[in-house]
Amino acid sequence: MFTINGIGTKLYGRADEDSKGAYTATKWVVFLFFPIIPICSYRVLSEEDGIFSSKYQLIPVPLNKRQVLRTYLAAFSILILLFAFIRIIIYFDI
Repeated sequence: MFTINGIGTKLYGRADEDSKGAYTATKWVVFLFFPIIPICSYRVLSEEDGIFSSKYQLIPVPLNKRQVLRTYLAAFSILILLFAFIRIIIYFDI
C-alpha cells in the first residue's frame, strides 16, 4: 500500500476477526484518503517480529462485499457531515 499526498492505495476495514488477531481488510484506491474503488480483500495475519514492531502477512481472499458497503457508508457519511458543517459556516458567516 502506498499513498502520496493522500492519493494511492490503502487498506481499510477490519472484519471477521478471529481469536488469534487475524482479520479481513480491503485494499482501496484512495483520493485524499477517501476510499474510491475497492481492489481486493486480504486476510491479514500478524507475525510478531519483536517488542516494538510486527510484520503482517497478507493472503488474498475474495472481495468482502459487506465490508465494501460498510466502508462506502462510513466514508460518505463523513463527507455529508463535512459538507453540512461547511454550509453552516458559510450560512452563518463564521
